Amino acid sequence: MAHGPLPKLIVVQGVDENGISYGWVDDYETEGPFPFVKDFSAAFTALNIPLEDEHNPEIQLKQDEPFATCNGKVEDPTEAIYTANYNRAGKTILSTLNYSPAHERRKELGVSSLSPEQAQTLPQAKQWSDIIWILWTHISAETDVPAGAETSDLKYIFKHHVITDSTLAIMNACSSNVDHDIDDKWPGYTFTPETEPEEFFALLGTPHDKAISPELTKWLYKNDADSQLL
Repeated sequence: MAHGPLPKLIVVQGVDENGISYGWVDDYETEGPFPFVKDFSAAFTALNIPLEDEHNPEIQLKQDEPFATCNGKVEDPTEAIYTANYNRAGKTILSTLNYSPAHERRKELGVSSLSPEQAQTLPQAKQWSDIIWILWTHISAETDVPAGAETSDLKYIFKHHVITDSTLAIMNACSSNVDHDIDDKWPGYTFTPETEPEEFFALLGTPHDKAISPELTKWLYKNDADSQLL
């Protein structure tokens, strides 16, 4: 599947109209194989999401070029990575390998949190939700897509590689409360605000769910509000 230039906010080379470079470089794969998609085969099949590689192109963005901050200072790359498969026909994003600029900068500096001054060394385009949203809107506007992929509304977001200790602790606790396990096979257990309000909102407050930006949520709710899945 062909794709056009990535959106200007994550320009891969040069600078934008304000002289700002964001330092992101993209790797756009359409051929596959995409093994992480196969890990969700049961869910994709149950939800009528196409499993074929042509429907699941993968984009990996690496923040591995020097970039200019809003004050014009040039900073070293953070080596951040955001990777996801974008399935237009299935209205689905599968987020896989993700290490944010803030995470990578903390690791580089050996600190648990960044000071305000250290935070100024991050690129302006840095949040998972912002990057994913920009790419989804870009991909959904493409015209050269496989048959059946003409729709662009977003309905499902899956996350692979959940390794954050705080998120895993909450997931384990919530699953235990309903006599389930986070390793349960699909369909696992569905938490709702009506039946398990404490667990539902605890899960929604994890870093992985808080990353679902208002823009992405608007796309989700363009579909049947009873059938969204995060």
